[in-house]
Amino acid sequence: MRKQKRVVSGISSLVIAFLATLSLAGAI
Repeated sequence: MRKQKRVVSGISSLVIAFLATLSLAGAI
C-alpha cells in the first residue's frame, strides 16, 4: 500500500512537470 502511494506521487510529479513544459512551450 505504501509503495503504491509512492508510485502515485511519482506519476503526479511527472504530470506536473509535463504540464509545466507544455505551458512553457506554449508561452514561447
